[in-house]
This record gives sequence, structure tokens and C-alpha cells, in this order.
Amino acid sequence: MTRRTVVSLIGAAMLLPTMLLAAHPGHEYHIEGTVTKVRSPHFEVKDAKGNTESFMIVPGTEVSLNNSRATATEIAVGVRAVVDGVENDRGIVEAKKVKLTR
Repeated sequence: MTRRTVVSLIGAAMLLPTMLLAAHPGHEYHIEGTVTKVRSPHFEVKDAKGNTESFMIVPGTEVSLNNSRATATEIAVGVRAVVDGVENDRGIVEAKKVKLTR
């Protein structure tokens, strides 16, 4: 093996645990930004840094609009959102709390 191959293998071995830790069931997500896409029961939020996260509305998702209880039908493109979610065992991030402001 060449030195380059050995260094590459060591680097990959060091990154693998980090990659596995970042994407596993139970991983919690939090994003503050603007709703950019809605296709029920899924929606996407983009933050100020340009990061986008996709969420799925599930039974038990708490939705509020301007600090008042609301329904998922209030989630619309252009609305400001603060979302907390948890990744399920299929790799889908389920929205637990969605706070919307207009």
C-alpha cells in the first residue's frame, strides 16, 4: 500500500463514527428559518445560512401560529418557522413542534 492509500483509509475510519452519529434514529433537529416548500405531509425550512431541512407532520405534531394553537394547514411557503423534530428509524425527520409567525 502506498502512503496516500494508508492516509486515506485512516481518514475514512476517523470520519465514519461521526457520520453514523449524525444520522441515526432519535437524532434531534432544530431549525429557524422560512418555509420554502410544502407538500403535505412534508415541508422544508431554509435557515439564514442556506441550510435546508425537511420535516414530516405526524400525529402529535404541535403547531402554533403567532403563539396561538394552529393546524398544519397554516404551514405555507414564505412563513417564518421554528421547528423541532426527531429522526425516525426510516431516516425521516418527524416534526414535534412547529412555531409559525407571519
